[in-house]
Amino acid sequence: MTPAPGSDPQICRALSGRPLDEITLEAAAHGDLSPVDMHVHPETLRHQAGVADGHGNPQLGDNLRHAAELTALPDGEVLGNYEALRPGRSTLAALHSLARRLEEADAPLCAVLRRSRARTCGGLRAPRLARARLSRSAGHLLESDLVHDRPFIPRRRRVSYSVIHVKDFEGRRTPVAQALEARAIRANQFDSEPGRQGYEHDELKSGQEELFVPLRGAGSILIDGETVDLEPGRYVLVQPPARRRVDAGPEGLSYLVIGARVEGAAG
Repeated sequence: MTPAPGSDPQICRALSGRPLDEITLEAAAHGDLSPVDMHVHPETLRHQAGVADGHGNPQLGDNLRHAAELTALPDGEVLGNYEALRPGRSTLAALHSLARRLEEADAPLCAVLRRSRARTCGGLRAPRLARARLSRSAGHLLESDLVHDRPFIPRRRRVSYSVIHVKDFEGRRTPVAQALEARAIRANQFDSEPGRQGYEHDELKSGQEELFVPLRGAGSILIDGETVDLEPGRYVLVQPPARRRVDAGPEGLSYLVIGARVEGAAG
């Protein structure tokens, strides 16, 4: 939790509300710090998410917003959440139960991610998972609830695809490839309201070229000062060094961005 120079101390603070400049080695040595002082405040994470978005890294921004929601959960439950998302660790019913628990805990973004994982599960019994029981007291899945008492031998063919639907995601950006758990593809869908002006950036750091695929509506993409119209049926490939900015037209614009790193490019 390192603040940028000149950061507002009310933004960079611990979950306890303690400002960052009071969390020092001296304070720890004197026993003045409690465990809650070691946890980041959700508003700090949301502020960092906004900074990430502003610097052209919306994926990091989304991760930080998910982390902000999880600060309200006990440590053990957070670990159980991540364990449940690992391949072959949870059944479809268990993931939906976990999503309901997160909705009750006011963590809607995390709930959407769990429901997306449930859809990619395809309803099959997960390999190596003998059973997953739900905690009767709390009604949510814990790491200790995952039982691996015997290997599972599937009787159906292995699912070789995954499916998501954009309507199950909130916000302007849908992390398509991430939600599908793609390993080689990078893809995001953006749904921009009428007249929205995008963020101008390049991909020198990532070294990836980007393919822009308009889905609905119309707009334009500004590439190194040159405007190219965007409409369904038109594909625009932009190389890493080029500065690009997508602007929605009066009808709004939905478009898919597919990225792949260019061999030998910086990043």
